[in-house]
Amino acid sequence: MQKLINGLYTLLVFSIRKVKIRKLQFIGKNVKIWKGVIIHSPDKVSIGSNTGVGDYVVMWGGGGIEIGENVLIAAHSVITSQGHAIDADIFRESTFMSKVVIKQNVWIGAGVLIMPGVTIGESTIIGAGSVVTKDIPANVIAIGSPAKIVKNR
Repeated sequence: MQKLINGLYTLLVFSIRKVKIRKLQFIGKNVKIWKGVIIHSPDKVSIGSNTGVGDYVVMWGGGGIEIGENVLIAAHSVITSQGHAIDADIFRESTFMSKVVIKQNVWIGAGVLIMPGVTIGESTIIGAGSVVTKDIPANVIAIGSPAKIVKNR
């Protein structure tokens, strides 16, 4: 009985991921999306080939998210291309959108938060737990909250 329940659960999880993937704006070859990933506005999200999206990653794609090839996004990270203006009288009416771009060969550590409008350059590493509020150039390692460059690659 337990095998049957596990089999049905696996089928359900796979089906949910398959539906979500089909709705993406673009998806390359050999993309792996692990369990628990949530993608809001998937029609505005593109993911390049050979990319892995870890368990429980959340993407808020309303403003657009472009993820390059050979990118690794570790578990529990959040990528948001939408937010709310902090000076608004009513937050419900203060939504703004700004595209997030993650270039190719980027490694994003576990629990990273990437804010709207950010571009992360090619071959960059973002350390676990970092909060990326501004653009990060290519070929660097950035860590912290807010993320700061600590080393060139």
